[in-house]
Amino acid sequence: MPRNKFETTFGEMMSELGVKKIAPTPPPKPTAKRRSGGKAAPIPVDSRQEPEHRREMRQMLENIQQLRRQRDALRKQLAERDAMLDQLNTRIGEMKLKMRRVEETRKRDGERMTQLRRMVTSLKDQNQHLTQERDALRRNLDAPPATPLPQDKTDDLGGLSPDEESDVRNAAFALASACREQGIERMVVVGGSPRYRQHLKTLFSGALALRLVDGQERRTLKQTKADEAWADVVVIWGGTMLSHSLSALYRGEGVITLSHRGLAGMLRQLAERLTG
Repeated sequence: MPRNKFETTFGEMMSELGVKKIAPTPPPKPTAKRRSGGKAAPIPVDSRQEPEHRREMRQMLENIQQLRRQRDALRKQLAERDAMLDQLNTRIGEMKLKMRRVEETRKRDGERMTQLRRMVTSLKDQNQHLTQERDALRRNLDAPPATPLPQDKTDDLGGLSPDEESDVRNAAFALASACREQGIERMVVVGGSPRYRQHLKTLFSGALALRLVDGQERRTLKQTKADEAWADVVVIWGGTMLSHSLSALYRGEGVITLSHRGLAGMLRQLAERLTG
């Protein structure tokens, strides 16, 4: 039986839309057959409904086209959003890289600042030390010559080589100048060997009033307090023949503890402490 006009037009429309044609469902088997020939009766088609069907099909096609356009627009928007997300992720990665670089730079700058601060502190210390040495040299140049440095042969510093004796006398001169500048006239020295104590008497005879205390002798707290009250400065000469139980008794404000063993070094160190 030939297909009617409606069926042909619908198939063509669906083909234009790219919709695969679905095989028609076979009609159900008739439960009863007519007596004449046994064939099912055809379903009548009302040709008057064909324009209405065509309008409905056109409306369906327009709706499908509109839905496709909306789908394409949504796909385009989705692609734009994906591109924007990629750009944002790229910018986020760049910003993170910049932040790491800034952090590394700040860390390096902090370490550099710490090094510079240490250098400045070291330079300040050197400047202070050089200033003290310069002032000491100026005082030595301005001081009158050699009150505490007797040059008489009877006042030789026995047991010292000529170079050592010269070094000791120069150190004693620096200490005498420092004492004169600070107004120090009386000094107690605790410790030192008998020979060094004798050298001190020789060097400062007539320049300073000295009280020399053997580092191994026994003294009472009353005696040490009397020493502190009498002297302008008390020197604890550590590193020599000195009992700790004795040195521990001297605790006044005018007590200076030195650790240099040699005589010249002790005199220089004491001069620096008095002027510093």
